[in-house]
Amino acid sequence: MTPEHREEALARLAHTLNRMRRIVTRPPGGGVVISALGRHVDLAKIVACEAVADLSLVATPVTVSDVAAALQLDRSTVSRLMGECESEGLVHRVRLNSDARRVGLELTADGQAVIAESMHVRGRFLGFVTQGFSEPDLENFVALLERFTDSVTTGLDQWLTHQATCTPVVYETSTDSKASRTTE
Repeated sequence: MTPEHREEALARLAHTLNRMRRIVTRPPGGGVVISALGRHVDLAKIVACEAVADLSLVATPVTVSDVAAALQLDRSTVSRLMGECESEGLVHRVRLNSDARRVGLELTADGQAVIAESMHVRGRFLGFVTQGFSEPDLENFVALLERFTDSVTTGLDQWLTHQATCTPVVYETSTDSKASRTTE
């Protein structure tokens, strides 16, 4: 691959990843029908319930800070989200015996129903959006996506460390006899 083709491919990858990020962080309204509840549940709330369930397997109590770290979101965003989950009866907050100022999160029966059904819903969704893929294409896509995810996971810390030790490059351009500076 020529350097120009590689640069173009990387630009397309960056654009595609941005599109995926927007879809995942701001999914379309309406959510997913959870048959056990007989209603729609927003995708963000499903992900939040999954995080509480996963974290509670490792340690209890689960706090908003724990969920924020697991989802890689700001604590304030997760606090609002968990408040919405609580209003919908998916989680409830419990005072911690060790520190009455802190609260833990627990799934309610409805939250557990969301977890039980979410894997099936996700499987149906992925089956729907990949129905145009041949079996070899799907296998190849999954293998490449796993490889890419592993590469990002292991390479991100190394890249950030490298970036922190680099001296920023300053570009100077001249427009109408006024110098402007851009830092990368």
